[in-house]
Amino acid sequence: MGFEPDGETLSYSYRCSPSVCRYVRENLGIAIDSHRDDETEIYELTTWVQAEQIINDDSIVKLFYQNSKKYPFYSKNWGECKGEDHYGDVCVVLNDNTHKKFVKNEQDTLAVLTKNKLYVALTRTRNRLFIIPEKVVKHIRSK
Repeated sequence: MGFEPDGETLSYSYRCSPSVCRYVRENLGIAIDSHRDDETEIYELTTWVQAEQIINDDSIVKLFYQNSKKYPFYSKNWGECKGEDHYGDVCVVLNDNTHKKFVKNEQDTLAVLTKNKLYVALTRTRNRLFIIPEKVVKHIRSK
């Protein structure tokens, strides 16, 4: 048909900064690079005191592995945000299993589906990225 494969044009992200791409490469083992020049600040928050302001800020979407609707703030599930790119700051909430792998720096050993959804969540931000364990916010979850 006269087409030649192009392995370069789409291998660089316009949404993600170099620091988010580097974080994904180093932690998830997924090859991604950036067209951008700016850097994203990535914060790992581990306590309610650190996270409370972020959780209460409705301009920041909170992305959960599942059950986001059980929380009384602006949130979605990791898989729901695929294809969306309008977020400034993003807070990725790690479920217990993913957080355990995160602490051990073993995110690349997550189940493929989980790793792919986490990749989607981490790469939604255009500005700051906050990462927190779900156990920090479970106390405000609806029954």
